[in-house]
Amino acid sequence: MNSSACMRVVTFLVLLVFTGHAEERSPDGMIPVAKFVVSAPASGKYVPWRDPKDSPKWYAGELVVISESSFHYSQFSDAIDPNRPERDYSGKLSVFKDHIYLDHPGVPFPYRISGVADGVQVLLTWEGYEQWKRTKKVFELNLLYLEKTPKPKK
Repeated sequence: MNSSACMRVVTFLVLLVFTGHAEERSPDGMIPVAKFVVSAPASGKYVPWRDPKDSPKWYAGELVVISESSFHYSQFSDAIDPNRPERDYSGKLSVFKDHIYLDHPGVPFPYRISGVADGVQVLLTWEGYEQWKRTKKVFELNLLYLEKTPKPKK
């Protein structure tokens, strides 16, 4: 199987897995967001949505770590393809009034909308923000949540 066909199969399987778990999602992979307010990003790791009842089952996605004026972008997948280039980039984070810019030529969708969705800090792609404005829903691959860090035990 050539790499293009292999990637199509992997993408289909990833989307199938992502859309099969959550009660909060509709069958089409859309996540309802009642309220969204644009704001500056908080420092931390932004991760894909995952079902709390099935949290270890991440199959593929992107991670964005923000710290003050810089970012680190990476992707993960359980599909092994030795010919697939590693996406692992760092660069300058530019923060504007209504969006942020992940300044590295390798980052897909470098323009993001940072804000608070239903009380949780998130990053949306431009497409995700436009979806939310039209429908009050965002497709799960257009949305990253600030990962909660466990409180240290005393």
